[in-house]
Amino acid sequence: MHDDPEFRDTSSPLGKEIGCSLYMRELQGFILRSVNTFLLPYKNQVVVAECCKAVASRCIELFVRHACLLRPLTDFGKAKLLADF
Repeated sequence: MHDDPEFRDTSSPLGKEIGCSLYMRELQGFILRSVNTFLLPYKNQVVVAECCKAVASRCIELFVRHACLLRPLTDFGKAKLLADF
């Protein structure tokens, strides 16, 4: 997230629709692969979902913390961050 140039890019137009950042796309891909590889084979998905709540909560907490530390942040970077949220 901190090395992503999209958050500091001043040449990107704000008029077009803005999707999520590369960081968020990679995170979503990693979560999808992890679920498919490690969690779907378990039969009791209710228990798996309950156990994943603490991990999901921690991921959200860390995302918000790192988002607060992003500097410098352009208007386009703010729009990207908003799309990520």
